[in-house]
Amino acid sequence: MALIKGTDLSKKKFYYAEAQRLYTEEQMTIEEIAERFHISVRIIKYWKDGNDWSGKRQAFLDSKQVCLQDFDIFVRNMLSDLSENIDTGIKISSGRLYSFVRQMDTLIKFKKAEADCKKFFEKYPDFCREKSEEKPKTIPPELIRQIRRDFLGMND
Repeated sequence: MALIKGTDLSKKKFYYAEAQRLYTEEQMTIEEIAERFHISVRIIKYWKDGNDWSGKRQAFLDSKQVCLQDFDIFVRNMLSDLSENIDTGIKISSGRLYSFVRQMDTLIKFKKAEADCKKFFEKYPDFCREKSEEKPKTIPPELIRQIRRDFLGMND
């Protein structure tokens, strides 16, 4: 018996892999995934619970945090090397300086985004919790305005 009415096995495999990616990497809820693929919430929940998608989601988030920490260390090491070169009188190429400035700019953007996310989740601690089927939640208009202003650069 097919889990998804009117689909063949290859489509199920595609939906499963993409649904798992959307849940673990894109942080979508099972309801959003079910709606996107026109699959029942029950099937997505079955896939999620049967294959530890929550654990995979947490591992993905943890790996992103480690990546940011490694990038921070990399940029700090670049700064240390540049400082050491300046102190010892070694000429620093413009390409190396440019590379450092670009990496530093990227790190600052990451840190700001991380701080913004932290503030957001402190303000809306229930945002990523699974939605109940009987009472759907909506995004408050204030939050939509803030996202448009702060992240999309749009003024109402």
